[in-house]
Amino acid sequence: PTSWSGAISSLAREGMVLLLAVLCGAGCARAVGAVVDVGVVATSADLNRAAQVLVRQIQTRASSTSVSVNTTGAVTISLSITPALGIESFSITGSSTAVQVAGGGPRGVLYGVGKLLRTATFTNAHSRRAPKPENGTDASGGTASTTVFVVGSWRGTDSPGGDTDGFNFRAMYLATHFENFYQAAPLATVIAYIEDLACIWGANSIVLEMPWEEFTGFADAAMLRQINTTAAILRGVQGTGLMLGFVGVANQGFTTRPDSMAACYPLPDNHFGEFNAHDPQVSVSKPGGLAYLVENYKELFHRYKAAGVDLDIFVSWPYDEGGSACPGDWPWGSTGFLNVSHELSLAGKAIFPQMKIVLSTWGFDAPSDFGEFAGLDTYLKANPSLFDLVMADGAPNGGKSLPPWPMQHGGPGGLPLVNFPEISMAGREPWGGFGANPQPARLDGLWDVVKTLVKGGMPYSEGIFDDMNQAICFQQYWNASKTAAEIVVEYVEFEYGRDIGLVTSVTTAVALLERDYPMQTAPGPCYRVACEADEICGQALTLLQTAAPLMTAEARGAWRWKILMDRAVIDVGLNATHGQVAGDATVAAFADLTQIYWADNAYAAVKPPTPSNHTCGGSAGYSTCSLDSGRGPLIPWTRAINISNVYGTTTTGGPETPLLGLFDTESECQQACSTNANCTQYTWQAGEVCQEVGGQWRCDDSFARHCYGRCDTTSAPHIVNGSVSATRVKTAT
Repeated sequence: PTSWSGAISSLAREGMVLLLAVLCGAGCARAVGAVVDVGVVATSADLNRAAQVLVRQIQTRASSTSVSVNTTGAVTISLSITPALGIESFSITGSSTAVQVAGGGPRGVLYGVGKLLRTATFTNAHSRRAPKPENGTDASGGTASTTVFVVGSWRGTDSPGGDTDGFNFRAMYLATHFENFYQAAPLATVIAYIEDLACIWGANSIVLEMPWEEFTGFADAAMLRQINTTAAILRGVQGTGLMLGFVGVANQGFTTRPDSMAACYPLPDNHFGEFNAHDPQVSVSKPGGLAYLVENYKELFHRYKAAGVDLDIFVSWPYDEGGSACPGDWPWGSTGFLNVSHELSLAGKAIFPQMKIVLSTWGFDAPSDFGEFAGLDTYLKANPSLFDLVMADGAPNGGKSLPPWPMQHGGPGGLPLVNFPEISMAGREPWGGFGANPQPARLDGLWDVVKTLVKGGMPYSEGIFDDMNQAICFQQYWNASKTAAEIVVEYVEFEYGRDIGLVTSVTTAVALLERDYPMQTAPGPCYRVACEADEICGQALTLLQTAAPLMTAEARGAWRWKILMDRAVIDVGLNATHGQVAGDATVAAFADLTQIYWADNAYAAVKPPTPSNHTCGGSAGYSTCSLDSGRGPLIPWTRAINISNVYGTTTTGGPETPLLGLFDTESECQQACSTNANCTQYTWQAGEVCQEVGGQWRCDDSFARHCYGRCDTTSAPHIVNGSVSATRVKTAT
């Protein structure tokens, strides 16, 4: 099915069968009006972690279910290993009261537990024992009830992509920086979230970050904290069977990096990595540069080893931070980057023989073709054993799902190809600051283009607000034929409830929230929501309010529901105030998000906004700006491709750089500026996902269609692929 209704119809059948099954038979007497007794039996010690995750999930979601480990109960769930299944495969057999979950290894069992949970029902059972409030209702207005766990009807065997080799790459990249959730939340909370992504949705690897440019050296207290924090997270999930890793910019040094080995900038043709040229990058070709980088990474590898962490994965990163245009380094992707990654591969595998090296090509041949992919292909064919996977992503390459070279040729050197979808930043800033950011339609568009080319990927997460997006990515890596709509239905049924009315309301709300996600992304004080109409902003909130009484108390109190509801409340509030953070409900929703994210000390990029006394203008305030009296005569429009003249300005969307509107084409943006006598320049953001359809260039990403104007003669060009900027006056930088 390609529609929400089709997905609901097909997936709801299993839920209906399940509900019919539990309304009769031996288990029913224990499921209604009584505490359900569940026993979880792990047949070997290496399955204790899977058993613990199962117990935690049931206890969290079903308050009236008693769960014990390694004892039998009215419902007994047995966990065992059957090597013939394959390391990541699993099977579920047995009856509704005696269930066997088997896997080819600990990860396979963990995924079987996840399937058991996703197909179970956590349902209200009106209790004759539990005391009720005086009015007979709970806080939501629904009838007071208890919640029980009922085993679902799904039985069978499943494998990721049909594989049994255990390396369909499904990595969580949890960016551990900016004092975001992954860095600031309590260790046990972060580990539980990682367990959820693995168990419920099928991730098989966890990758954390090492931001070298934030530290002076290994003696820096902040560096020690970063090592200790990331090591504690990795060590804490070792019992799950997940592969452990981290990502590092290949030529990034400490802030104390000697000037004599500094990387060279600017990069030719405004290459994508240039905007972080102020960071302490290192030239691989200058004396001492390569040795400096290799020694730093060796020290880091040894420190992880000493901390009890056996690294399985290292992702070598080229750009964003990274890159160098020194004569012996350029083209970076096919010269300096390969030279240092070669040595890092040897160093890593010497310390961790099992380590797989993932070579990222983020930013290769963007915006111009410098032969980086072609050079990488030649290099890998000559050095076939150094690297294991190639990672590619289209964000810096005109917004396509993959850059042109791998789209045409596949993985460089014949290596398996994986992707790097953006699931956090697209649409709004602060990232996640407005609540949940579900983007199923966008992710489906990305996946449709690459699903026959890649063997997994590594979604980029800045926080738990993108939880639904992670579920979509990992399930599509597991089963390439699954649509995002189908996965969202599964997500809603598991997290919120199986009532068909509830599922319809929430999935419809998710689609509306995605459509309204694009907005002005300036750092405030006005955060203008891009609702197509005022009433659309309120539809999602109304639908969620309709669904709430149909949920269990546990589901309503869980953070996954709260961030979705907070998002709907915030959209309505910001739309009413033209972007001002004001009003009791809006302010309370932002405060709730700050608490859920542990974001009191977070950087602005990931911290929910705070109340503002600034008065934000209505539509007229976003379509005009003051005349620059010294601008000179008008000239014919002069355009620049992949350049933004408003990106990074502190007043984006304000009086100096007004949001002129959301337009499907650049010509409409130009017209909006032309009809305002004071408007001298514009920037139109095509978006991240742009492709030619039926002879026309179309964009479907959440950044698409934004048109900003300027009324001055200042030029502040910044490379932003997918942007078009134009001026009709002579400008000065």
